[in-house]
Amino acid sequence: MWRTRYSDPARWKNVLFFWVDERCVPPDSEESNYYWAHRLFFKPVGIPAEHIFRIHGEEPPEQEAERYARLMADRLPDREGLPRFDCTLLGIGEDEHVASIFDRGLLQSDDLYAVSQHPVTGQYRVTQTGEVILASREILIALVGKRKKELLHRLTARPDSVVTPATYILAHTSRATIFSEIGLFNRELSF
Repeated sequence: MWRTRYSDPARWKNVLFFWVDERCVPPDSEESNYYWAHRLFFKPVGIPAEHIFRIHGEEPPEQEAERYARLMADRLPDREGLPRFDCTLLGIGEDEHVASIFDRGLLQSDDLYAVSQHPVTGQYRVTQTGEVILASREILIALVGKRKKELLHRLTARPDSVVTPATYILAHTSRATIFSEIGLFNRELSF
């Protein structure tokens, strides 16, 4: 949508792009979030390289998490000791992970970025932690496709006592907006 509706590079001249998470793969891997962002948006729209701050998935994960945390701390305004993004764009996995947070341990971490491991594939990832996500001025969550519709229904019908990374984030912010083909939802939903 951004590429087709907002293709004029001048619209993006004051926007910097940072990553919430990245798989520990090279930037030319089809598993890389950067690969798809570059291929589908940055390159066609002409976003300058100096506006793109990717996580280096090809580097050792612990080292990269530390480097990226320092980059965020240096580049972004501070909100109670945490870097504050103007807007964070997220998805929610079918297992209800957010970013690359697969269990509750990284939701309240003191680290800005950390290394996580996918519970099924074992793949390492560098991810923003829950407190940094929650410090964002706005959180946009895209749930697109049939399986994501089912996920949205499951999230909204679940008892409050079930805590997953997705329900934790939704329960701890009033600044989240969920976009889906079946409508637009805000924090007024019970999570």
